[in-house]
Amino acid sequence: MSKPVLWLLFLIACAIGLLSQSKDLKPKLTDQQKLEIRSAQVQLYQAKEVLESTPQFRAFMQTQSNMNEVSLRVQREIGCVPPKWQFTQELECIAIPQPEPKK
Repeated sequence: MSKPVLWLLFLIACAIGLLSQSKDLKPKLTDQQKLEIRSAQVQLYQAKEVLESTPQFRAFMQTQSNMNEVSLRVQREIGCVPPKWQFTQELECIAIPQPEPKK
């Protein structure tokens, strides 16, 4: 082989090596970026704590719990229960496709 061909093969091998190395590099956060995310998480948690302590939120949670209890009771009364049936957002009971029994 001539020198230009060998040189070209060498360059291709180097390029392949560099590309495979770049795929193996794991992205890393800096300490500053980690601190920024942690600070935002703390702010979110604190805001959630304040929200959950309000009477309005407690009333909402109680109402939501009552709605869930009523829905589950009605589903059980009519027999619309998993794994054969599903209650939809449109308040319809639909059959869930069942796998065919193995022979």
